[in-house]
Amino acid sequence: MVAIVDIGTLIVSTPQVAGGRPCIAGTRMTVQNLVMDSQAGLSPQDIVTEYPHLSLAQVYGRLPITMLIRKQWIEKLLYIKQNVMR
Repeated sequence: MVAIVDIGTLIVSTPQVAGGRPCIAGTRMTVQNLVMDSQAGLSPQDIVTEYPHLSLAQVYGRLPITMLIRKQWIEKLLYIKQNVMR
């Protein structure tokens, strides 16, 4: 049986937790930490093994927010390049 999870509930940002950085809901694990683990070569299963309080759904749930953040930074950098650095 496949469980359906609303990924919008997996990532939260609360000013009192981790300085307001996006975290996995119900934890203090930041999305940034998961991205760094992924960039270091850990697979989603490796991350769940390393942090057993996380589920695979939580680890995969960080992908959309990561892409959104990356897109926003790229847009900001392009704006700076086109409008500020002339």
